[in-house]
Amino acid sequence: MRPVLIGATVLAAIVAILGVLVDQDVRGVLELDLAVGSALRFQGAGSSGVDVLQVLTVPGLSVFRFVVLAPVAVFFAVLGRLRVASFVLLAALTVGPLTTLLKELVGRVRPTADDPLVAADGLSFPSGHSSGAATLAGVLLVLLWPLLTSRWRPWVAAVLTLAALCVAWTRIALGVHYLSDTVGGLALGTAVVLVSMALLGVYPGGPAQLPEHGWPRLARKTG
Repeated sequence: MRPVLIGATVLAAIVAILGVLVDQDVRGVLELDLAVGSALRFQGAGSSGVDVLQVLTVPGLSVFRFVVLAPVAVFFAVLGRLRVASFVLLAALTVGPLTTLLKELVGRVRPTADDPLVAADGLSFPSGHSSGAATLAGVLLVLLWPLLTSRWRPWVAAVLTLAALCVAWTRIALGVHYLSDTVGGLALGTAVVLVSMALLGVYPGGPAQLPEHGWPRLARKTG
């Protein structure tokens, strides 16, 4: 469990440090945010490009996360793996409220533009789409790991990581978040997954550890 807790602590520290820097309007952070935002903001003519970006950002939505993970939680509950099912639900259900709490604590307004590409309500730090996408990717990676051979594990990990990064990029490209918002969101979502793993024992050597290879053996063990 120690590596899991260390990872969660480091990520939580990143979120906290970024939150303080943003809250204090540190000039260097804002300058970097503005420079990256200007470079990545979508500049294409017409609405088709914006429509594509809005489709790519969907995996960061809470409803998308629930639609994907709720059946997964039910699946593990049916197998008698209640700790694993609780891990899925804990991560999926807590990242949203935690993101909202941090938004209120930091109170950062969203980027402003004379010609906004899309409308976005609420505060800016951290990005809820980014934290949600990171949580979804992390939970899926943990659960898919037993099904994958050593050859495929790095590839699936890379695909899920890139998918979360893609969601974060769309938030900057659409002009509704700063770089630091998305970095904070990604770190928060990943930390939520690690903390959920630690609390429910879903880690190697833990009371609800997943098998090294394959899911069939899951039905033989309760917890």
